[in-house]
This record gives sequence, C-alpha cells and structure tokens, in this order.
Amino acid sequence: MNSVNMTLQTFDTDLFGFSVYRANLEKYSDISALDNSIPKDAGLVAIRVPREWENAMRHTQFRKIENLIYFERSFRGNEEMEVPSNVRLASTYDAYTCSNIAQNCFTHDRYHTDQYLDNKIADQSKYAWAQNNILGRSDLNFVIQLEDQIVGFISCLQEDNLATIDLVGVSTEAQGKGIGTILINAVISHYTNSVSAIRVGTQLNNEASIRLYKSTGFKKVDEAITFHWTPKNIEAI
Repeated sequence: MNSVNMTLQTFDTDLFGFSVYRANLEKYSDISALDNSIPKDAGLVAIRVPREWENAMRHTQFRKIENLIYFERSFRGNEEMEVPSNVRLASTYDAYTCSNIAQNCFTHDRYHTDQYLDNKIADQSKYAWAQNNILGRSDLNFVIQLEDQIVGFISCLQEDNLATIDLVGVSTEAQGKGIGTILINAVISHYTNSVSAIRVGTQLNNEASIRLYKSTGFKKVDEAITFHWTPKNIEAI
C-alpha cells in the first residue's frame, strides 16, 4: 500500500512540545493510506484538502476542523490611494506590540477551533507568528496607530506576481472602527504596480473577515477544508 508523505512542522512542534506533522496528499486515492501513514511519535497531524474530498475524509481517523475560503483581488490599472498618516511601515521595534495584539485577537483559526488543543498554546502560536513576520519573515508589514498606540497590523508575502496577506490583526479594543479596511487598502495601494493580484484566506465562520474582503474588492476563488488527527489521550504524549 502506498504511504502518505508526512512533513514535521518544527515551528508547531516547538510550541506544543510534541511532534506536529503536515500530511501531503498528492492525489485523491491517497486518502485510503492516510491512517496507516501517521508517524508513531505524532501528537498532531494536519491536512488541508479540496472541499470535494470531504466525504472521503470522513472514513479516516481525522476530524474536520475548519472550512477555508480563499479570496483574490486583481488590479484594475493603477490603484494608488492616499494612505492615512497613522499607517506606516512596521519596524522591528513594533514586534512586541504586534505580537501581543495577535495573541489576543484570534479565535477562528484551526488551533483555537480544535477542542483537543490548548488555547493558551494557540494564542502563543499567533504571538510567535506575528513576531516572526515583523522581524523579517514577511515581505511587507504595516501598522496603524490611534492616539500614538499601535492598534493593528498586516503582514504580506510576495512570490513572483502574487502577494498574499499572511496575517492581519486588530486589537480587541479597536475592532469595529474600520481599522481592517484601512490596512487592506494600504496593502492594495502598495502593490498596485508590482503584482497582478492579492490573495487571502479566511474561515467560513469568520463573517467579519469575509465582509471585510468583499468590501475591498476581493472575490472568492477557492475552498478547502482542514482536518486534524490527535491521539485519543493527547495529554499522555
């Protein structure tokens, strides 16, 4: 029987304190080999598949965690716009503040959604993710300030002719004030002459994010579903 390739995720493994893997399916028929390919030391195995494969995944030991929607925004000529004075490029000195915002503002991601995983570690994963982005992983980071306090940030990656919004966070106190829209528009203005499109993904149940992306010109282009496998007694790992 064929085996499914499992890639150790060092970032997540360090956070959780047990081995975290990503399963890499090459084709639909590989689903039948998924359960038997789980590494013996695994504490978590994650896999993301096309929505059309959901029924087949129900016959495995993996649990459905989230529905993802991917959006893209193509450019219609030059779309440079005036960026508010309280939006600026982030510096490494902003890493601590942005990380703290990230640690406290996310609830819809797959780690927070999975009832078998510790929410404190899920919070820490967002902290470390934002920190790494501000310290150099991302190609572009903007922050926005209100009353001289950073209340939101956005991080993007660029590959060839496509930019991807990797992470966007707004402090809980500043949510509902249009901060996300300002940050998205800053990204649109920045990339208007350098890429053909901007891509972003969010959860189906994250209604606020979906409204944000639709209101700024993004269109749905794809769907996927994330599944997790964990041992029945994860605390014993």
